[in-house]
Amino acid sequence: MAENLAYLPKVFGPTSGSENDGQGFGAKKEAYYYVYDYDGTNIEEAKKMVNYQIFGVLYNLQAAKNACPTGWHLPNQFEWEDLVKEVGKKKVRGGNMKETGTAHWMEPNSGATNESGFTGLPGGFRLYNGSFAGIGYQGRFWCDWFGDSTASFWTLYSEESGIYSLNHYDFKDMGLSVRCLKY
Repeated sequence: MAENLAYLPKVFGPTSGSENDGQGFGAKKEAYYYVYDYDGTNIEEAKKMVNYQIFGVLYNLQAAKNACPTGWHLPNQFEWEDLVKEVGKKKVRGGNMKETGTAHWMEPNSGATNESGFTGLPGGFRLYNGSFAGIGYQGRFWCDWFGDSTASFWTLYSEESGIYSLNHYDFKDMGLSVRCLKY
């Protein structure tokens, strides 16, 4: 997809899905959907938010795994690695994936050419503690990791032209953007 997914069957305030249920971070199997800076549960109100209209929805990992439409799927680590390798030299790969200009990205939006057509946006993220951060500065995109013990995502930054992958067991409750891949 050349835009962030905006599938929103439910919406939650940012603190929903944050409580530690005694099983540790990432133990939740419930799907949570967030709109950056929206603190409510009304889907129609959330869809009127500028952040929804530009950046789409932020999903916890469980929601991300089920959000892609029929015929599409959440890309796995190997598919992300293939995409990143395809878009150019190591130090400019992220720039080749970012929307150009500073309409949505904070300055300097280093290296942004969007040569790949990915049009990466800085939709920010929802931290597992229930706060929003990073809009205009970071775009974080879920990756379907193999196994249930770890979560993984890829990040674009405004001040860098690279793209970076992170994985850890406690990321699953974060709210991140989704780009689906067609089968």
